[in-house]
Amino acid sequence: MSYGIIGALAAAGSVGYAIYSGEEAKKRQKEALVRQERVQQEARDAAVSQRRAQEEEVRRANRRKPDVAAILEGARVAGSAGSRSTLLTGGQNSTKLLGE
Repeated sequence: MSYGIIGALAAAGSVGYAIYSGEEAKKRQKEALVRQERVQQEARDAAVSQRRAQEEEVRRANRRKPDVAAILEGARVAGSAGSRSTLLTGGQNSTKLLGE
């Protein structure tokens, strides 16, 4: 065999390996992209879940919170109407309830 033929075979082998190597790199890159997309979707799902949990916690807290403004307004209206008693001191009707 001449050196020309050996060189041609070596060059063909190099080209074949370069093609194979390029295809393998392309395959690994595609797999990495799929993994990255999956991780990003999981992160989005986790963020949505966390946001929903926070919204539910706010709704739960709002249900438990008393309406202080309404309570104070009710006390002010009752005070201006003449009923200035407390549960401890009793009111105008407390003697009636006890005396009956």
